[in-house]
Amino acid sequence: MRLYEKTASELSEMLKNKECSAVELCNDVLARINETENKIGSYVTVAEESAKENAKKIDKAMAAGEKLHPLAGIPIGIKDNISTKGIRTTCSSKMLENYVPPFDATVMNKINNAGMTVLGKMNMDEFAMGSSTETSYMHLTRNPYNTECVPGGSAEPNLKHKVVKYHLITNLDVNNLDIRKLNNAGEIKKNAVRNSDGCIGGRETRHP
Repeated sequence: MRLYEKTASELSEMLKNKECSAVELCNDVLARINETENKIGSYVTVAEESAKENAKKIDKAMAAGEKLHPLAGIPIGIKDNISTKGIRTTCSSKMLENYVPPFDATVMNKINNAGMTVLGKMNMDEFAMGSSTETSYMHLTRNPYNTECVPGGSAEPNLKHKVVKYHLITNLDVNNLDIRKLNNAGEIKKNAVRNSDGCIGGRETRHP
């Protein structure tokens, strides 16, 4: 069994017990992305360089005996309407095709503080208006079980095809019903209505 096939809790214990390294985990999931991306199309941007740098940083901290968050070194994919400093954030739109945010969304501060390895930005419908990725300017994301079917909301193809261990999404009413029907995988949801700081298109996007 490869590392990408294990659960996040299993991987957290393995990292803690030095049964694998954060770099090994990162490389394995990146390899999985390379194996499947042409067929499934989960990502808009793969942040390979920064992901590897974070994994090295986590391994160094573990070797020094630092106490780390249980999610440190665990790979995560970020929905492409959540602002990520230095990582292209397009909202799967032509208008923001080359936009690289100068600031992180509030929720990204928590992800980064936990030491999670951000693999990149996940495809979505343009400005999150839909649940099939058919309106994405970038490309169509396909269902890993049947590539002729819709992927089933914001997280289904990414988690079930195991190209991430966690996927940070936004909780928008426009596609919640479809996700409840189609998605039985887990995700971390950011409520775009209650706290929209850094969620592009959810409401006013602010930064310090």
